Amino acid sequence: MSKEELLHGFVVFAGAMIEAFERYLEHPSADLREDPVAFRQAAMWLNDTERADLVERLRDAFTPYLENEPTLDRERLLVNTVLIPDRSTPPTSED
Repeated sequence: MSKEELLHGFVVFAGAMIEAFERYLEHPSADLREDPVAFRQAAMWLNDTERADLVERLRDAFTPYLENEPTLDRERLLVNTVLIPDRSTPPTSED
């Protein structure tokens, strides 16, 4: 993919996430105090091995739940992950 195609794909992804969040907020039963709604951004300093380990652990954490079938006691939960190298902050040492 070109940079432009990748950016377009990300904009579509982000738009879908915003649309899903808006649908949730507009639903009459939305309960911001009790529902498992959250968003966070965490900055981490990782080398290539640590990054690969993180991705593998995330995959391992999600995999058992991805094939769950809908049931009356299950609510659909959208989990979005985005990994973006942040090159705006240079490392401060060569440890």
